[in-house]
Amino acid sequence: MRIFCILLVIVIFVSSWSKASNRSDDSRYIINGSVGNIADNGKMVYLIKANTGLRLDTAIVSDGKFIFTGNYKSPAMFDIVMNQSSLRVFEILAEDAVVTVKLTENPVVTSKGLNGEVAKIKDIELRSMKIGEYLLGKYLQEEALEIFTNVLHHNIIDPSAKLSPEDRLMVEEYLDEVLKAKKIREDILESNRDNILGVYCIQWIYEFYGDLPPGLSFNVVDSLLNRVPLARKYAPVMKMYDDFKAIEETSVGGPFLDFAAQKSDGSSIKLSDFVGNGKYVLVNFMAPWCGYCKQELPNLKYVYERYPDLIVLGVYIDGTRESFNTYIKGVDIPYKLLYVGDSKRASSLYGISSLPLTILFNPDGIIVDRGIDKENVKDKIADIFSK
Repeated sequence: MRIFCILLVIVIFVSSWSKASNRSDDSRYIINGSVGNIADNGKMVYLIKANTGLRLDTAIVSDGKFIFTGNYKSPAMFDIVMNQSSLRVFEILAEDAVVTVKLTENPVVTSKGLNGEVAKIKDIELRSMKIGEYLLGKYLQEEALEIFTNVLHHNIIDPSAKLSPEDRLMVEEYLDEVLKAKKIREDILESNRDNILGVYCIQWIYEFYGDLPPGLSFNVVDSLLNRVPLARKYAPVMKMYDDFKAIEETSVGGPFLDFAAQKSDGSSIKLSDFVGNGKYVLVNFMAPWCGYCKQELPNLKYVYERYPDLIVLGVYIDGTRESFNTYIKGVDIPYKLLYVGDSKRASSLYGISSLPLTILFNPDGIIVDRGIDKENVKDKIADIFSK
């Protein structure tokens, strides 16, 4: 009996210690929300785990207000979405402070802690989006993207860029803002290397790059992550990190990486059945919902029909088998289409975070170009077959 009592005490102690330890790993969040339209009373508002779509909690708007409370383990970020509405706010940092959210067409997130700092970064993002939309609306897409990329990634304005005097002045002002933004970002990152704001900065930088721009080594991406060890515990950041690593491994000069797929008749096939077998192979990764993918089809058809020694493949990397079958019945594509669908292997191997992506492999299976756009594919293939 004495032994039993001693064991019981030990069990209770260990259980209590375990619960206390778990509590010490958790922090409490409080999000006080408000809406700007009285008609939103009675609507449901959802708290979502950012970048996952996982619903964590539901609140009902009453007297123009709603509230979310709970525990979280760092690092964590939340989205807030109103049911049957376009109102939403993304990437609220989970912090041990009261966060205030105004859920309107132009949402505002404030706190006396980390979310107040995020507002500085989001102001930069908003300005970036507006400039990009303006340039895309006024100039050819490729010209606008080149101007935008030079400012954002290289901090220069190409003297030969065909800009009106007014637009050049606007882009010069934007360049000044970009340089200021980098200083702000660096200051915030350096001061928050051990918390969720540091993680957010890493995610923002990774999203900002989107792809490895010319001249940016994977070592730079890796060094950023090393500065904020907590970011290694945040899955969305690690997904982007893995994509960057895959991009580096499948950059120009690297060998092809094989993956399994299905032909249009459902039979199995591999990329290696085409690549590395003595011919140039042009692979276009695409999806049916991708508008830019459809814009590339005419030039892909052209090079396929113009150069019989070139193999052209379309790789369908998103969607169900049924949607693939529907797609191939509705398009006139003369070259082979392969189905990968919901399998993430091809996307993971090649670090595909956006579509379309076109890669050219030489007869030995070595990557000779990656990210060929629709404007350059004809010239690229013509140059190869003119030698």
